[in-house]
Amino acid sequence: MSAAIDAFLAYAVSCDPGFAETIRGATDDEIAQLARLSPLPLPDDYRAFLARMGHGDGGLNIAMEGTSDISAIIEHYRRSAPCDHWPAGSLVIATGRLPGDIALLTVPDEEPWVVFTDGAAVSGLYADSLVTLLHRAAFAALRLTRLRYSALYDGGAHEPDAFAVACQAAAELGFEKQWFSDEVELCGAREDALLAIAQYAQAPLAIAICSDVPEEAIDVRRRLARALGDEKQTARDDLFR
Repeated sequence: MSAAIDAFLAYAVSCDPGFAETIRGATDDEIAQLARLSPLPLPDDYRAFLARMGHGDGGLNIAMEGTSDISAIIEHYRRSAPCDHWPAGSLVIATGRLPGDIALLTVPDEEPWVVFTDGAAVSGLYADSLVTLLHRAAFAALRLTRLRYSALYDGGAHEPDAFAVACQAAAELGFEKQWFSDEVELCGAREDALLAIAQYAQAPLAIAICSDVPEEAIDVRRRLARALGDEKQTARDDLFR
């Protein structure tokens, strides 16, 4: 097994004590089937993910409304051979909803990145590792959603530096950067609110601010929008519950 996946599961259970009851793993035979079809050896963390969550990730939605179920991945490889359908050095881990797939991409001297693919090309970074992605997803699904009010910033800034500007503004507002943040998504926490800031390749900046105090969620969105120079969104007072 993988110590990193065990540590992730401990984090998820700390966020939601019932999380372990919502996941379902793949069998050794299924993992062996995928290993035979895969163009690359299955990384240890991915093997451990499959063994614990290969048939259900507990609602983490790492596949972005597609599926990471091992049965679907096996069938996808069987239907889509040859392997030059995907970027060299990659292994599909999710499919079904996006125009391309989500894959692990081997990187020299680093853990495999999680990337979006478009045919044989990499179209953008999703996370700097599978373990990072899982923690980010748990933060969103198991922590942000536990708070009563959500203020969203979406459809706004497309500029390449918008993510960096928003992250700097969040730090100035007292949000502590969580260790599983990376260059495309920041997870932040302070005593009265949580936030997630993301900007994937060729996509607009998206921010979710969650709090049990509605005024705090609105105020943080207003301040972030002002830092981004987006006066239209500074006037928003809508919330989701």
